[in-house]
Amino acid sequence: MVPTTVKEKLSGDDFTRTQMEIPLFLPEDILEYLVGTLGLEIEQQAVEKYWLHARTFDCPWKNVSLDSSHWLLGLYGDAAKYSPAGQKNLAYFLNIVLWAPKSSRMSRWLLFSMEMDHCLGPESLNPLFNRIVKSLRSCYNGLTIKGQTYRFAVSELRGDWEWHVYAFDLQRNWRMHTFCWRCDVSRKPGAPCSMLDLEDEPDWAETQLSSIQFLSRMISPSTASSLSSN
Repeated sequence: MVPTTVKEKLSGDDFTRTQMEIPLFLPEDILEYLVGTLGLEIEQQAVEKYWLHARTFDCPWKNVSLDSSHWLLGLYGDAAKYSPAGQKNLAYFLNIVLWAPKSSRMSRWLLFSMEMDHCLGPESLNPLFNRIVKSLRSCYNGLTIKGQTYRFAVSELRGDWEWHVYAFDLQRNWRMHTFCWRCDVSRKPGAPCSMLDLEDEPDWAETQLSSIQFLSRMISPSTASSLSSN
């Protein structure tokens, strides 16, 4: 259980902040169970082939595993309706990139979930993320399972737009006229960077953001600060 700050609805649109303990499954515990108890295995040749591919195509994470021994992990965030009234649950999952069973339900393991009506974005999610990051560091350094050391590294961070708006407090979302998180394209009639500009060299193409511009303009300062501290 991890304590975090959530919102509690009052009358109308009013709400107050309160503390809630959210159940959390740690990556290290899930991986120890999968490998140690269930006997899940990934061929080392497949792992090495992945890292060779990453270096061949100059992927940004190509040198994360210098000895090509780390199994690849993915993190996936999503939300889903669970009631006719439209209420949603926000959930975060772990997967092993090179593990692809016939049933996709066997390849995703829940880390935590919470009702979206309770979520305050990073204020609610960061305490959970911090604990997950701490666990993933242990996984990266190595877990000793039945006398053998296994190492893991995160190579995928996935989620839809709604998830990223909640997780990183993005300053733009799909409801705005200037909605894109990568450029200044607009759906407002008559805007200079209209999304209806389908020329070979549209005006909006000149406004694409670099990684530094994305961090400085699309993520709130408080969220960027909390990310850099981890």
